[in-house]
Amino acid sequence: MNGFSAINYIVKSGALCLLVSACAENARDPASEAPIDPAAGLYELSMSGAGMLKHMEPDKIEKPFCLTEIQRANFPYMLVEHRFKLSDYCTSKRDPRVGNVIAGEISCMADPKMAAGQNSFVYSGAVGEDRVRVEYQMKFNAELYSGAGGQEISDAQLKLAIKAIERMKFAIEARRIGDCS
Repeated sequence: MNGFSAINYIVKSGALCLLVSACAENARDPASEAPIDPAAGLYELSMSGAGMLKHMEPDKIEKPFCLTEIQRANFPYMLVEHRFKLSDYCTSKRDPRVGNVIAGEISCMADPKMAAGQNSFVYSGAVGEDRVRVEYQMKFNAELYSGAGGQEISDAQLKLAIKAIERMKFAIEARRIGDCS
C-alpha cells in the first residue's frame, strides 16, 4: 500500500466510523419516547425463535387479529399473556411501563408429576403505533423429581435440555397491515 492509498484508506475508514456512530445516535430508544398505544386495525402476528413454529399445532399458528380501540392499551401484554398463561393457576406480573417499553413475567406451577415449584416466562418488548415486538425467555425454577424424564431421558439429559431452552430467546411480533373489515 503506497502513502496515498494508506491516507485514502484512513479517511474512508474514519468517514465510515462517523457514519456508523451517527446512525447509532439516531437509533430508536423506545424507553425515552412518549408512551403510545398501537393503532386500532388489522395486525399480522408472527412468532420466531429456535424453529418453534414447526412444532406448533396448525390451529395455534396465528391468523390476522383485529385490534379494537378498547384493546389498544393491553394489546402488547396480551400478545404474551394469551399464549403463556397456561392455566388459571398462573399469575401475571406487569412491570411499570417506561416510555414505549413493556416488561413482565408469567409464572405457572410446574407439572406436579415432574417437578415441584414454578416456572416462568420473562418478557420485554417495544410498542409502536403500528408494530409491537415482545421477546421472552423461559425460566425453569422448579425442582425436578428424580426420574422425571421417564425411562427414555436421564435426569442429566433433562437438566441439559432445560438449560438449553433457558438460553433460547423467542419473539412475538404484531405488525399493522390495514383496517379491520
